[in-house]
Amino acid sequence: MLIILPYEMSARNLIDTPVARLLALQENLSITVVSRDKIDAEKLKQLPGNPIAWRPIVRPFRYWSSRKDNVHSASRLFFDDFLAVTGFFLHLSLVYRFNRLMNFRGFHDRLKQSFYTRWHAFLEGLPTMGILGVPFAKSKTVYNLLYKTLYSDWQRHVEVEQVFEDIQPELMVLTHLQNGLITSYLLAAKARNIPILGLNGSWDQPTTKGPLVPGVARILTQSAQVKVDLERYHNIPIERIGVVGWPQMDVYANPDISEDRAAFLAQFGLTSADRYILFGAYSQRLGKHEPEIFNRLVSQIENSFFGDNIYLFIRPHPLDNEWQSRLGHFSHSPRVLIEPPEIGRLKHMAQLLYHAEVVLSSAGTIALDAVALDTPSIAIAFEDESLPYYERSARRYDMEHYNQVIKTGGIQLVRNYDELQTALGLALENRLVDKETHYQLRAKHLMPLDGYASNRIVNEIELAVKACDITS
Repeated sequence: MLIILPYEMSARNLIDTPVARLLALQENLSITVVSRDKIDAEKLKQLPGNPIAWRPIVRPFRYWSSRKDNVHSASRLFFDDFLAVTGFFLHLSLVYRFNRLMNFRGFHDRLKQSFYTRWHAFLEGLPTMGILGVPFAKSKTVYNLLYKTLYSDWQRHVEVEQVFEDIQPELMVLTHLQNGLITSYLLAAKARNIPILGLNGSWDQPTTKGPLVPGVARILTQSAQVKVDLERYHNIPIERIGVVGWPQMDVYANPDISEDRAAFLAQFGLTSADRYILFGAYSQRLGKHEPEIFNRLVSQIENSFFGDNIYLFIRPHPLDNEWQSRLGHFSHSPRVLIEPPEIGRLKHMAQLLYHAEVVLSSAGTIALDAVALDTPSIAIAFEDESLPYYERSARRYDMEHYNQVIKTGGIQLVRNYDELQTALGLALENRLVDKETHYQLRAKHLMPLDGYASNRIVNEIELAVKACDITS
Protein backbone atom coordinates (compact mmCIF):
# COMPACT_ATOMS: atom_id res chain seq x y z
CA MET A 1 0.00 0.00 0.00
CA LEU A 2 1.21 3.50 -0.86
CA ILE A 3 0.22 6.56 1.20
CA ILE A 4 0.84 10.00 -0.33
CA LEU A 5 1.27 12.95 2.06
CA PRO A 6 2.07 15.98 -0.13
CA TYR A 7 1.85 18.66 2.57
CA GLU A 8 3.47 19.06 5.98
CA MET A 9 0.16 19.27 7.84
CA SER A 10 -1.25 16.20 6.10
CA ALA A 11 1.88 14.33 7.16
CA ARG A 12 1.37 15.48 10.74
CA ASN A 13 -2.24 14.35 10.70
CA LEU A 14 -1.19 10.81 9.86
CA ILE A 15 2.30 10.31 11.28
CA ASP A 16 1.94 12.24 14.56
CA THR A 17 -1.50 10.83 15.33
CA PRO A 18 -2.44 7.24 16.22
CA VAL A 19 -3.09 6.52 12.52
CA ALA A 20 0.53 5.59 11.74
CA ARG A 21 0.90 3.51 14.92
CA LEU A 22 -2.30 1.59 14.20
CA LEU A 23 -1.22 0.98 10.61
CA ALA A 24 2.14 -0.35 11.76
CA LEU A 25 0.30 -2.95 13.83
CA GLN A 26 -1.51 -4.33 10.79
CA GLU A 27 -0.20 -7.80 10.03
CA ASN A 28 0.70 -8.94 6.52
CA LEU A 29 0.52 -5.42 5.11
CA SER A 30 3.47 -3.67 3.47
CA ILE A 31 3.17 0.13 3.68
CA THR A 32 5.22 2.90 2.08
CA VAL A 33 4.67 6.55 2.97
CA VAL A 34 5.61 9.35 0.56
CA SER A 35 6.08 12.84 2.07
CA ARG A 36 8.24 15.98 1.91
CA ASP A 37 10.26 15.87 5.11
CA LYS A 38 12.91 13.25 5.83
CA ILE A 39 12.17 13.57 9.54
CA ASP A 40 8.98 11.64 8.78
CA ALA A 41 11.16 8.61 8.01
CA GLU A 42 12.72 8.82 11.48
CA LYS A 43 9.31 9.04 13.13
CA LEU A 44 8.09 6.00 11.20
CA LYS A 45 11.14 3.98 12.28
CA GLN A 46 10.22 4.52 15.92
CA LEU A 47 6.78 2.95 15.61
CA PRO A 48 6.20 -0.49 17.12
CA GLY A 49 5.09 -3.27 14.83
CA ASN A 50 5.81 -3.78 11.16
CA PRO A 51 8.23 -1.29 9.58
CA ILE A 52 6.69 1.43 7.44
CA ALA A 53 8.95 2.46 4.57
CA TRP A 54 9.42 6.08 3.50
CA ARG A 55 10.11 7.76 0.17
CA PRO A 56 10.57 11.49 -0.56
CA ILE A 57 7.87 13.04 -2.66
CA VAL A 58 8.99 14.05 -6.13
CA ARG A 59 9.24 17.84 -6.26
CA PRO A 60 10.24 19.25 -9.67
CA PHE A 61 13.64 20.96 -9.80
CA ARG A 62 14.10 20.52 -6.03
CA TYR A 63 17.08 18.72 -4.51
CA TRP A 64 18.67 18.45 -7.96
CA SER A 65 22.12 17.67 -6.54
CA SER A 66 20.79 14.66 -4.62
CA ARG A 67 19.28 13.29 -7.84
CA LYS A 68 22.50 13.41 -9.88
CA ASP A 69 23.17 9.70 -9.34
CA ASN A 70 19.63 8.78 -10.34
CA VAL A 71 19.42 5.80 -12.67
CA HIS A 72 17.47 7.98 -15.08
CA SER A 73 19.23 10.42 -17.35
CA ALA A 74 19.46 14.08 -16.40
CA SER A 75 17.72 15.05 -19.63
CA ARG A 76 14.76 12.77 -18.85
CA LEU A 77 14.48 14.12 -15.31
CA PHE A 78 14.65 17.69 -16.58
CA PHE A 79 11.98 17.04 -19.20
CA ASP A 80 9.62 15.36 -16.73
CA ASP A 81 10.21 18.10 -14.16
CA PHE A 82 9.41 20.70 -16.80
CA LEU A 83 6.13 18.95 -17.61
CA ALA A 84 5.30 18.71 -13.92
CA VAL A 85 5.82 22.46 -13.45
CA THR A 86 3.68 23.09 -16.52
CA GLY A 87 1.04 20.87 -14.97
CA PHE A 88 1.22 22.78 -11.71
CA PHE A 89 0.39 26.05 -13.46
CA LEU A 90 -2.46 24.31 -15.24
CA HIS A 91 -3.59 23.08 -11.82
CA LEU A 92 -3.57 26.67 -10.53
CA SER A 93 -5.65 27.73 -13.51
CA LEU A 94 -8.20 25.04 -12.69
CA VAL A 95 -8.36 26.13 -9.07
CA TYR A 96 -8.90 29.73 -10.20
CA ARG A 97 -11.64 28.73 -12.62
CA PHE A 98 -13.38 26.33 -10.26
CA ASN A 99 -13.53 28.92 -7.50
CA ARG A 100 -14.91 31.48 -9.95
CA LEU A 101 -17.53 29.04 -11.25
CA MET A 102 -18.63 28.23 -7.69
CA ASN A 103 -18.78 31.96 -6.84
CA PHE A 104 -16.97 31.43 -3.55
CA ARG A 105 -17.11 34.66 -1.53
CA GLY A 106 -13.67 34.11 -0.02
CA PHE A 107 -12.04 33.75 -3.42
CA HIS A 108 -13.91 36.76 -4.79
CA ASP A 109 -12.61 38.89 -1.90
CA ARG A 110 -9.06 37.67 -2.45
CA LEU A 111 -9.14 38.79 -6.06
CA LYS A 112 -10.07 42.30 -4.87
CA GLN A 113 -6.86 42.65 -2.86
CA SER A 114 -3.92 44.75 -3.96
CA PHE A 115 -1.51 43.46 -6.58
CA TYR A 116 1.25 43.33 -3.94
CA THR A 117 -0.81 41.09 -1.65
CA ARG A 118 -1.99 38.85 -4.48
CA TRP A 119 1.53 38.54 -5.90
CA HIS A 120 2.99 37.34 -2.61
CA ALA A 121 0.12 34.88 -2.25
CA PHE A 122 0.83 33.67 -5.79
CA LEU A 123 4.48 33.07 -4.89
CA GLU A 124 3.20 30.77 -2.13
CA GLY A 125 1.29 28.74 -4.70
CA LEU A 126 -2.14 30.37 -4.50
CA PRO A 127 -4.14 31.15 -7.69
CA THR A 128 -4.55 34.87 -7.09
CA MET A 129 -3.52 36.31 -10.48
CA GLY A 130 -6.12 37.03 -13.14
CA ILE A 131 -3.90 35.68 -15.92
CA LEU A 132 -4.80 32.18 -14.70
CA GLY A 133 -8.35 32.74 -15.92
CA VAL A 134 -7.40 33.69 -19.48
CA PRO A 135 -9.34 33.01 -21.62
CA PHE A 136 -12.98 32.75 -20.50
CA ALA A 137 -12.52 32.36 -16.75
CA LYS A 138 -16.14 31.33 -16.13
CA SER A 139 -16.59 29.06 -19.13
CA LYS A 140 -17.55 25.53 -18.07
CA THR A 141 -16.52 24.24 -21.47
CA VAL A 142 -12.98 25.61 -21.14
CA TYR A 143 -12.81 24.40 -17.55
CA ASN A 144 -13.83 20.85 -18.49
CA LEU A 145 -11.34 20.80 -21.36
CA LEU A 146 -8.48 21.93 -19.09
CA TYR A 147 -9.50 19.45 -16.38
CA LYS A 148 -9.44 16.58 -18.88
CA THR A 149 -6.08 17.79 -20.22
CA LEU A 150 -4.47 18.05 -16.78
CA TYR A 151 -5.33 14.48 -15.86
CA SER A 152 -4.26 12.85 -19.10
CA ASP A 153 -1.02 10.86 -19.32
CA TRP A 154 1.45 13.59 -20.28
CA GLN A 155 2.50 14.17 -16.62
CA ARG A 156 3.70 10.61 -16.01
CA HIS A 157 6.97 11.28 -14.16
CA VAL A 158 9.80 8.77 -14.49
CA GLU A 159 10.74 8.92 -10.79
CA VAL A 160 7.16 8.36 -9.71
CA GLU A 161 6.84 5.47 -12.15
CA GLN A 162 9.94 3.96 -10.59
CA VAL A 163 8.35 4.14 -7.13
CA PHE A 164 5.34 2.19 -8.39
CA GLU A 165 7.57 -0.36 -10.11
CA ASP A 166 9.62 -0.85 -6.94
CA ILE A 167 6.69 -1.09 -4.52
CA GLN A 168 3.98 -2.64 -6.70
CA PRO A 169 1.17 -1.18 -4.55
CA GLU A 170 -2.33 -2.61 -4.76
CA LEU A 171 -3.96 0.34 -2.97
CA MET A 172 -3.10 4.03 -2.82
CA VAL A 173 -4.23 6.41 -0.08
CA LEU A 174 -4.24 10.04 -1.22
CA THR A 175 -4.42 12.95 1.20
CA HIS A 176 -4.98 16.59 0.24
CA LEU A 177 -7.04 15.75 -2.85
CA GLN A 178 -6.57 19.20 -4.39
CA ASN A 179 -2.78 19.37 -4.42
CA GLY A 180 -0.66 19.89 -7.53
CA LEU A 181 2.10 17.54 -6.33
CA ILE A 182 -0.08 14.43 -6.45
CA THR A 183 -0.95 14.44 -10.16
CA SER A 184 1.87 12.16 -11.30
CA TYR A 185 1.08 9.68 -8.50
CA LEU A 186 -2.57 9.72 -9.46
CA LEU A 187 -1.74 9.03 -13.10
CA ALA A 188 0.63 6.20 -12.20
CA ALA A 189 -2.09 4.56 -10.10
CA LYS A 190 -4.69 5.09 -12.82
CA ALA A 191 -2.45 3.45 -15.44
CA ARG A 192 -2.17 0.36 -13.22
CA ASN A 193 -5.86 0.27 -12.19
CA ILE A 194 -4.90 0.74 -8.55
CA PRO A 195 -7.89 1.76 -6.40
CA ILE A 196 -7.60 5.04 -4.51
CA LEU A 197 -8.90 5.92 -1.05
CA GLY A 198 -8.96 9.67 -0.37
CA LEU A 199 -8.54 11.64 2.85
CA ASN A 200 -9.86 15.20 2.70
CA GLY A 201 -6.99 17.45 3.73
CA SER A 202 -8.72 20.01 5.94
CA TRP A 203 -12.07 21.63 6.73
CA ASP A 204 -11.46 24.62 4.44
CA GLN A 205 -10.33 22.80 1.31
CA PRO A 206 -13.68 22.00 -0.39
CA THR A 207 -14.39 25.74 -0.67
CA THR A 208 -10.89 27.13 -1.16
CA LYS A 209 -8.55 24.73 -2.98
CA GLY A 210 -10.37 24.04 -6.23
CA PRO A 211 -11.54 20.77 -7.83
CA LEU A 212 -10.80 17.31 -6.51
CA VAL A 213 -8.66 14.91 -8.51
CA PRO A 214 -10.60 12.25 -10.46
CA GLY A 215 -10.70 8.53 -9.78
CA VAL A 216 -11.02 8.47 -5.97
CA ALA A 217 -13.30 5.61 -4.94
CA ARG A 218 -14.14 6.88 -1.44
CA ILE A 219 -13.35 10.05 0.53
CA LEU A 220 -12.98 10.31 4.31
CA THR A 221 -13.83 13.67 5.84
CA GLN A 222 -13.53 15.45 9.19
CA SER A 223 -17.13 16.48 9.83
CA ALA A 224 -20.74 16.60 8.71
CA GLN A 225 -20.19 20.07 7.23
CA VAL A 226 -17.26 18.94 5.06
CA LYS A 227 -19.45 16.10 3.80
CA VAL A 228 -22.13 18.62 2.81
CA ASP A 229 -19.53 20.79 1.04
CA LEU A 230 -18.14 17.84 -0.92
CA GLU A 231 -21.59 16.86 -2.09
CA ARG A 232 -22.73 20.42 -2.85
CA TYR A 233 -19.67 21.83 -4.59
CA HIS A 234 -17.92 18.72 -5.93
CA ASN A 235 -20.87 16.46 -6.75
CA ILE A 236 -19.51 13.58 -4.68
CA PRO A 237 -22.33 11.09 -3.93
CA ILE A 238 -23.06 10.82 -0.21
CA GLU A 239 -22.52 7.06 -0.21
CA ARG A 240 -18.89 7.64 -1.25
CA ILE A 241 -18.17 9.95 1.70
CA GLY A 242 -17.33 8.77 5.20
CA VAL A 243 -17.22 11.09 8.23
CA VAL A 244 -14.39 9.96 10.52
CA GLY A 245 -13.49 13.03 12.61
CA TRP A 246 -10.20 14.88 13.08
CA PRO A 247 -7.33 12.46 13.86
CA GLN A 248 -5.20 15.29 15.25
CA MET A 249 -7.94 15.90 17.82
CA ASP A 250 -7.94 12.33 19.14
CA VAL A 251 -5.50 13.40 21.83
CA TYR A 252 -8.14 15.76 23.24
CA ALA A 253 -10.05 12.75 24.58
CA ASN A 254 -6.99 11.67 26.59
CA PRO A 255 -7.54 12.51 30.29
CA ASP A 256 -3.78 13.01 30.73
CA ILE A 257 -3.94 16.47 29.17
CA SER A 258 -6.00 17.80 32.08
CA GLU A 259 -3.85 16.33 34.82
CA ASP A 260 -1.15 18.06 36.86
CA ARG A 261 -1.64 21.65 35.79
CA ALA A 262 1.10 22.75 38.18
CA ALA A 263 3.70 20.49 36.52
CA PHE A 264 2.71 21.67 33.05
CA LEU A 265 2.95 25.36 33.96
CA ALA A 266 6.21 24.84 35.87
CA GLN A 267 8.08 24.10 32.64
CA PHE A 268 7.41 27.72 31.64
CA GLY A 269 8.35 29.13 35.03
CA LEU A 270 4.70 29.63 36.04
CA THR A 271 2.82 28.53 39.14
CA SER A 272 -0.60 26.91 39.33
CA ALA A 273 -2.04 30.29 40.30
CA ASP A 274 -0.82 31.90 37.07
CA ARG A 275 -3.08 32.13 34.01
CA TYR A 276 -2.34 32.82 30.36
CA ILE A 277 -3.97 34.05 27.18
CA LEU A 278 -2.90 31.85 24.26
CA PHE A 279 -2.51 33.60 20.91
CA GLY A 280 -2.23 31.31 17.87
CA ALA A 281 -0.31 33.56 15.49
CA TYR A 282 -0.35 33.49 11.71
CA SER A 283 2.57 33.74 9.30
CA GLN A 284 3.86 37.04 7.90
CA ARG A 285 1.50 37.19 4.92
CA LEU A 286 -1.70 36.72 6.94
CA GLY A 287 -0.51 38.05 10.27
CA LYS A 288 0.85 41.50 9.42
CA HIS A 289 -1.64 43.07 11.85
CA GLU A 290 -0.72 40.82 14.78
CA PRO A 291 2.48 42.48 16.15
CA GLU A 292 0.53 45.67 16.85
CA ILE A 293 -2.08 43.63 18.73
CA PHE A 294 0.71 41.99 20.73
CA ASN A 295 2.10 45.44 21.59
CA ARG A 296 -1.26 46.54 22.96
CA LEU A 297 -1.86 43.33 24.88
CA VAL A 298 1.62 43.22 26.37
CA SER A 299 1.27 46.80 27.57
CA GLN A 300 -2.07 46.02 29.23
CA ILE A 301 -0.83 42.79 30.78
CA GLU A 302 2.36 44.37 32.12
CA ASN A 303 0.18 47.02 33.77
CA SER A 304 -2.05 44.28 35.27
CA PHE A 305 -5.08 45.49 33.33
CA PHE A 306 -6.48 41.94 33.33
CA GLY A 307 -5.05 40.93 36.72
CA ASP A 308 -1.73 40.40 38.45
CA ASN A 309 -1.16 36.82 37.36
CA ILE A 310 -2.02 37.01 33.64
CA TYR A 311 0.52 36.16 30.92
CA LEU A 312 0.47 36.23 27.12
CA PHE A 313 1.56 32.97 25.47
CA ILE A 314 2.39 33.41 21.76
CA ARG A 315 2.37 30.27 19.63
CA PRO A 316 3.75 31.00 16.11
CA HIS A 317 2.16 29.27 13.14
CA PRO A 318 3.73 25.81 12.62
CA LEU A 319 5.01 26.79 9.15
CA ASP A 320 6.22 30.31 9.98
CA ASN A 321 9.91 30.55 9.09
CA GLU A 322 10.11 34.27 9.92
CA TRP A 323 8.63 34.14 13.41
CA GLN A 324 11.80 35.18 15.21
CA SER A 325 12.27 38.45 13.34
CA ARG A 326 8.58 39.32 13.69
CA LEU A 327 7.76 38.05 17.15
CA GLY A 328 10.95 37.04 18.95
CA HIS A 329 11.47 40.41 20.67
CA PHE A 330 8.25 40.01 22.64
CA SER A 331 9.95 37.36 24.75
CA HIS A 332 11.90 40.15 26.47
CA SER A 333 8.77 40.97 28.46
CA PRO A 334 8.54 39.04 31.76
CA ARG A 335 4.82 38.56 31.10
CA VAL A 336 5.21 37.00 27.65
CA LEU A 337 5.89 33.36 26.80
CA ILE A 338 6.77 32.29 23.27
CA GLU A 339 7.99 29.01 21.85
CA PRO A 340 9.32 28.13 18.39
CA PRO A 341 6.84 26.83 15.81
CA GLU A 342 6.42 23.08 15.53
CA ILE A 343 4.17 20.63 13.74
CA GLY A 344 4.33 17.60 16.02
CA ARG A 345 3.87 17.19 19.79
CA LEU A 346 0.09 17.13 19.60
CA LYS A 347 -0.25 16.30 23.30
CA HIS A 348 1.72 19.43 24.19
CA MET A 349 -0.55 21.46 21.91
CA ALA A 350 -3.60 19.97 23.61
CA GLN A 351 -2.26 20.87 27.05
CA LEU A 352 -1.54 24.44 25.94
CA LEU A 353 -5.12 24.80 24.76
CA TYR A 354 -6.69 23.07 27.74
CA HIS A 355 -4.87 25.09 30.40
CA ALA A 356 -5.30 28.43 28.59
CA GLU A 357 -7.95 30.81 29.91
CA VAL A 358 -8.83 31.93 26.39
CA VAL A 359 -7.45 31.47 22.86
CA LEU A 360 -7.03 34.32 20.35
CA SER A 361 -6.44 33.82 16.64
CA SER A 362 -6.77 35.46 13.23
CA ALA A 363 -9.01 32.98 11.39
CA GLY A 364 -6.78 30.02 12.23
CA THR A 365 -7.82 26.41 12.80
CA ILE A 366 -6.52 26.73 16.36
CA ALA A 367 -9.85 28.44 17.13
CA LEU A 368 -11.60 25.13 16.46
CA ASP A 369 -9.06 23.27 18.55
CA ALA A 370 -9.90 25.55 21.46
CA VAL A 371 -13.63 24.89 21.14
CA ALA A 372 -12.97 21.16 21.03
CA LEU A 373 -11.58 21.52 24.57
CA ASP A 374 -14.23 24.01 25.76
CA THR A 375 -11.70 26.84 25.97
CA PRO A 376 -13.16 30.25 25.04
CA SER A 377 -12.14 31.23 21.50
CA ILE A 378 -11.94 34.81 20.24
CA ALA A 379 -11.41 35.60 16.56
CA ILE A 380 -9.60 38.79 15.51
CA ALA A 381 -11.74 40.37 12.79
CA PHE A 382 -10.60 43.97 12.93
CA GLU A 383 -12.14 46.45 10.52
CA ASP A 384 -9.05 48.65 10.37
CA GLU A 385 -10.21 51.64 8.31
CA SER A 386 -6.61 52.56 7.52
CA LEU A 387 -6.51 49.46 5.29
CA PRO A 388 -8.38 48.87 2.03
CA TYR A 389 -11.60 46.93 2.67
CA TYR A 390 -10.38 43.66 1.15
CA GLU A 391 -7.05 43.81 2.98
CA ARG A 392 -8.65 43.76 6.44
CA SER A 393 -8.43 40.69 8.66
CA ALA A 394 -12.23 40.64 8.96
CA ARG A 395 -12.58 39.49 5.33
CA ARG A 396 -11.21 36.05 6.20
CA TYR A 397 -14.36 35.33 8.17
CA ASP A 398 -16.42 35.93 5.04
CA MET A 399 -14.87 32.81 3.52
CA GLU A 400 -17.43 30.03 3.23
CA HIS A 401 -15.81 27.55 5.63
CA TYR A 402 -15.22 30.11 8.39
CA ASN A 403 -18.54 31.89 7.92
CA GLN A 404 -20.31 28.59 8.56
CA VAL A 405 -18.40 28.24 11.84
CA ILE A 406 -19.10 31.81 12.95
CA LYS A 407 -22.84 31.30 12.44
CA THR A 408 -22.85 28.71 15.24
CA GLY A 409 -21.77 31.37 17.74
CA GLY A 410 -19.09 29.09 19.13
CA ILE A 411 -16.31 31.55 18.27
CA GLN A 412 -16.66 35.21 19.20
CA LEU A 413 -15.67 37.81 16.60
CA VAL A 414 -14.13 41.07 17.75
CA ARG A 415 -13.83 43.94 15.27
CA ASN A 416 -11.75 46.44 17.24
CA TYR A 417 -9.61 46.79 20.36
CA ASP A 418 -12.54 47.78 22.58
CA GLU A 419 -14.45 44.63 21.64
CA LEU A 420 -11.32 42.54 22.15
CA GLN A 421 -10.76 44.02 25.59
CA THR A 422 -14.37 43.35 26.61
CA ALA A 423 -14.33 39.77 25.28
CA LEU A 424 -11.06 39.01 27.05
CA GLY A 425 -12.43 40.38 30.32
CA LEU A 426 -15.53 38.17 30.12
CA ALA A 427 -13.54 35.05 29.22
CA LEU A 428 -11.03 35.62 32.04
CA GLU A 429 -13.91 36.09 34.45
CA ASN A 430 -15.77 32.95 33.34
CA ARG A 431 -13.90 30.32 31.32
CA LEU A 432 -17.18 28.55 30.44
CA VAL A 433 -18.84 31.66 29.06
CA ASP A 434 -19.39 30.09 25.62
CA LYS A 435 -20.07 26.49 26.64
CA GLU A 436 -23.58 26.29 25.10
CA THR A 437 -22.54 27.60 21.70
CA HIS A 438 -19.47 25.36 21.75
CA TYR A 439 -21.74 22.34 21.50
CA GLN A 440 -23.43 23.69 18.39
CA LEU A 441 -20.09 24.28 16.70
CA ARG A 442 -18.75 20.85 17.64
CA ALA A 443 -21.87 19.06 16.39
CA LYS A 444 -21.55 20.50 12.90
CA HIS A 445 -17.81 20.97 12.43
CA LEU A 446 -15.87 18.72 14.83
CA MET A 447 -17.87 15.61 15.66
CA PRO A 448 -17.29 12.74 15.99
CA LEU A 449 -14.97 14.05 18.70
CA ASP A 450 -14.46 10.92 20.78
CA GLY A 451 -10.78 10.06 20.41
CA TYR A 452 -11.34 7.39 17.76
CA ALA A 453 -10.97 9.26 14.46
CA SER A 454 -7.65 7.49 13.81
CA ASN A 455 -9.28 4.13 14.43
CA ARG A 456 -12.04 4.92 11.96
CA ILE A 457 -9.49 5.92 9.31
CA VAL A 458 -7.55 2.70 9.79
CA ASN A 459 -10.78 0.68 9.71
CA GLU A 460 -11.64 2.30 6.38
CA ILE A 461 -8.17 1.44 5.08
CA GLU A 462 -8.64 -2.15 6.27
CA LEU A 463 -11.90 -2.39 4.33
CA ALA A 464 -10.19 -1.05 1.21
CA VAL A 465 -7.33 -3.51 1.72
CA LYS A 466 -9.74 -6.43 2.00
CA ALA A 467 -11.50 -5.30 -1.15
CA CYS A 468 -8.11 -5.45 -2.92
CA ASP A 469 -7.19 -8.76 -1.23
CA ILE A 470 -3.72 -7.39 -0.38
CA THR A 471 -1.21 -9.71 1.29
CA SER A 472 2.43 -9.09 2.02
